[in-house]
Amino acid sequence: NMSPDPENEYFADGISEELLNILAGIEGLKVASRTSAFSFKGKNVPVAEIAELLDVRHVLEGSVRKQGNRVRITAQLIDAENDAHLWSETYERELLDIFRVQEEIAVAITTALEDVLGTRQIAVNAPTTDLEAYQLFLRGRSRFYQRGQDMDIAIADLQAAVDRDPDFAEAWGFLAAATGVVAGGGYPTESAPDVLAERSEQAVARALALDPELPIALAGMGRVQVEAGQVAVGVDMLERAARQVNPDTSPRLWLGIAFAEFGHVDRALPWFDSAHIQDPLVPINLGYLGYAYAVTGREDDGLHLVKRGLELNPGGTYWARLLAIEALNRGDFEQFAELREAVGQPPEQIQEFLQSFEAAVADADSRDAWFAQIPAEGAGPNTFRVILSLLLRDTDRLFEAVGRTDRSGENFVRLGAWLPSLGWLREDPRFYAFMRDSGAEAYWDAEGYPGGCRPVDDPEGRRLDCSEYAP
Repeated sequence: NMSPDPENEYFADGISEELLNILAGIEGLKVASRTSAFSFKGKNVPVAEIAELLDVRHVLEGSVRKQGNRVRITAQLIDAENDAHLWSETYERELLDIFRVQEEIAVAITTALEDVLGTRQIAVNAPTTDLEAYQLFLRGRSRFYQRGQDMDIAIADLQAAVDRDPDFAEAWGFLAAATGVVAGGGYPTESAPDVLAERSEQAVARALALDPELPIALAGMGRVQVEAGQVAVGVDMLERAARQVNPDTSPRLWLGIAFAEFGHVDRALPWFDSAHIQDPLVPINLGYLGYAYAVTGREDDGLHLVKRGLELNPGGTYWARLLAIEALNRGDFEQFAELREAVGQPPEQIQEFLQSFEAAVADADSRDAWFAQIPAEGAGPNTFRVILSLLLRDTDRLFEAVGRTDRSGENFVRLGAWLPSLGWLREDPRFYAFMRDSGAEAYWDAEGYPGGCRPVDDPEGRRLDCSEYAP
């Protein structure tokens, strides 16, 4: 962003995102995804190093200056192997011409790479004729991707975009994604989760009515269906979205999460891997792939990926907690300590926790005192109760707490159950009932039970027999 107004950072990001989408659709080009590419913005990293980290040969870089309705875009294409400038151009236009400029840049790039790509026909269709709606969309989408403290503002921007242009399919798709993500918990919001969830369902339905193959909308509706217990329908929609050419790796990640939640971690692994390959510097991609590696017997590789994710995002502790649960369940205090150090906990606090943990395992009064310190109400405190119960193998408290938490807390149970050492959880009848309420039984009957698991009826109720469990 070369504009005097820092708010135009969103516009610059949006134009970059649009070019990524156009280039990703050109046959023969492998395009690194947004988050990984954007991680170098504003940093003085040599082009050759960027290309190596993103596993690409060419780098497109440029700047945007926007003042009023005038825009000046400078772009250049660099061959990273020899630092040669293959093409550069400056465009000074009215904002009205922004889609024409995007097309001209894409045409110039494919022309510069014609010896590799051959001749390519490029056409950019304007997603809206309302430029104000378009700018609101760019700003809202950028805030959504940042997953920061501004998610309510992102939702407001996207809502304003569709209010101005009710036929703007992509804006509806991202409005559905933003409201759905915030409804799931983990982000500050002034809106009630059930209200956001309803808005998400309405927005995704509108997006798909306008464009039935829009990837972000297909994936969003897939998540809605999975979370509503229509797992097979949701997975099918997620897979349709994940198989499309798209620089946004969210559909592949969400498909992998759906498979993993229902015990098919072997099916999740290639989708997590694909998302990581295209977006190698995204912490969430590293974290879920690390989890899948840990489940499938590659503990060291999983630990490495999760720690790398923490380096990129110290706040991304979700996957570290899953691996920490596995470490304590198999009695690996050393790996547990390594994970806690990776999230920034001092060694003395780690040792203090382990001492309290051993006391709680050995003595019911110590365990009661530990849980008594946690508030009984609220999704956040009960998520912590879920985690602590998984560490201590306290199934009674676990299923009491999971009924009081949100989707984020529930997922510690859905994903934690498939960790190798948590057989005590996945074979409990209450786990089977919990998963049945999530739509798992119908899905398993149709698509197969997790590897090495089968349903059995005991006096306490139906449960999984996973004596031959092999994820």
